[in-house]
Amino acid sequence: MKLIITAVLAFFMLNSAFAEAKKTQPETKKPAILFLSHPMQNHYGGATTKKNMSRLSGLGYRIAYQTYQEIYRKPDLVKSFDLVVLLYQPGVDWKGTGKMFPKTVKLFQQIKRLLKQGGGLLVFTSPGESSMRTFNDLLEPYGCRMMSGGLFDKRATLGLRGCVRFGFTADFPKHQLTEGTSGLWYPVAASDPKVMNFDSLRNANMVPFDVDSTWKVIAKVRESTHFKPFGKQEGADKPWLQQKKYQKMSSTSIPLLAVKDGGGKNGRIAVCAINAAYSDFIAGNDVYEGVCTGKGLE
Repeated sequence: MKLIITAVLAFFMLNSAFAEAKKTQPETKKPAILFLSHPMQNHYGGATTKKNMSRLSGLGYRIAYQTYQEIYRKPDLVKSFDLVVLLYQPGVDWKGTGKMFPKTVKLFQQIKRLLKQGGGLLVFTSPGESSMRTFNDLLEPYGCRMMSGGLFDKRATLGLRGCVRFGFTADFPKHQLTEGTSGLWYPVAASDPKVMNFDSLRNANMVPFDVDSTWKVIAKVRESTHFKPFGKQEGADKPWLQQKKYQKMSSTSIPLLAVKDGGGKNGRIAVCAINAAYSDFIAGNDVYEGVCTGKGLE
């Protein structure tokens, strides 16, 4: 039987979680949204980005999209928006300090100011040590951290032309974000943790994150989906990646989507563990056949 996802994952987060614009704005005015990412190649969704942004604009949202190199030139542009969406995380200075670039630090300072002023932040996790470092620099002070590991599910369903494995969950708490949602498919790295190799990890899979008790988990994985910390065979051979806090989940359930009200001070933060490529912000229904934001799998 075909399982229908009746709510578009990414869009209902914008429509519900961040529908409250700043108090100075009329209630009928929808939020101004700034999307940030690296330059995206066509095969990874870049060809559909403009079309999908135009669709959101047609729904009444005020939309802007910039690459990190563009926003670095004028980071205070952030204050002109109600919501910032990080589709992917900026990189780090591997050739020099190994830490965030000063321009990234300035950008994150602007985002934190936006949160203190009541704005919103939506972040998609993305793979790699570089993404993990910048994600954790930004969100660990708020009680959220990206983990050094992947997900496997022995009951996983092979989909997308036999290339990616998926789990399915209908385990949602009662919340405004889950109204009308019958279920959610999510990608996993492998069905067997013993074969979680580079090829399975480089696909657009989930990158797990963990949250503390100040966050509300809106959607979580099913019981057959488990977290496996990365070892040396998966490239996690650095002491930083082997820290216990990044290798052991503290949450009783692995989050797919979590929200923190009052993030920073008065703002709101949402984090999604499903790669942004599956959202309608980038490719979604066009490239990934609506598996996470539309029809699901058979």
